Amino acid sequence: MNLDDFEYNFIDEIYHYAGLWERKSTCGIKIVEKPNTTIVISTDLYKENPGGSITEFVAELAMLICDSYKVDISNLTFINHIPEVKSSLEFYAEAFYRVSFDVQDGKLSNPDWHKMTREEIKAMVDL
Repeated sequence: MNLDDFEYNFIDEIYHYAGLWERKSTCGIKIVEKPNTTIVISTDLYKENPGGSITEFVAELAMLICDSYKVDISNLTFINHIPEVKSSLEFYAEAFYRVSFDVQDGKLSNPDWHKMTREEIKAMVDL
């Protein structure tokens, strides 16, 4: 897969993981360290992802990424990027969501989704 195929500034690497029902899955990730938070942007890869979508597995995926990259979950800012699919249907438009979690017993749970704009994300990560 060529990262240039996705318009990205939002992907630094491809992350492989065992997703829902242990299916091999992939997403794009970008991790940005800030003074008071670590921003993780996960990007759905559609055809390049043999597993399920990030949406179905978001709390577990965030934990896997935090464990893999030693990100403190108490300082996590998690963004889900859904790239545009060339379609006239609004459902396939690009979207960004800041996902907040409850922290219980050292695990993330109860995702809460807040829509954001591309401009807000770019300002957040200084792109």
